[in-house]
Amino acid sequence: MARYELSEGRSNKFWEIVVKGASLTTTYGRIGASGQSTTKSFPSAAAAKAAAQTLIAQKQAKGYAEVGKTAAKKTTAAKKTTAAKKTTAAKTTAAKTP
Repeated sequence: MARYELSEGRSNKFWEIVVKGASLTTTYGRIGASGQSTTKSFPSAAAAKAAAQTLIAQKQAKGYAEVGKTAAKKTTAAKKTTAAKKTTAAKTTAAKTP
C-alpha cells in the first residue's frame, strides 16, 4: 500500500492505493477521516499495476507526496550522524585529560 498526502492552505487530503492481483483499490479523503474507497478490476495483474502507476503519476503532478518512506530514511541518517559526533567528542576529551 502506498499513501500520499496533500496539505495546501486549508486542504489536508490523503490518497492510498493498493494493488492485489488484478484489482486496484483507492481510498481518499481528509486526513483524520476513514475516507471513501473504490475498487476496479482489470484483465490482468500487469494491467492493474500499469493503471496504478498512471494514477500515482497524476496525484504527484497535483502535488501529493508519498508519506512513510522519506521519513524513515531521514531518521536513520540522523541517528548515524549523532552517534559519530558522540564518539568523536569522547575521544577528544580523553586525549586532553592526561
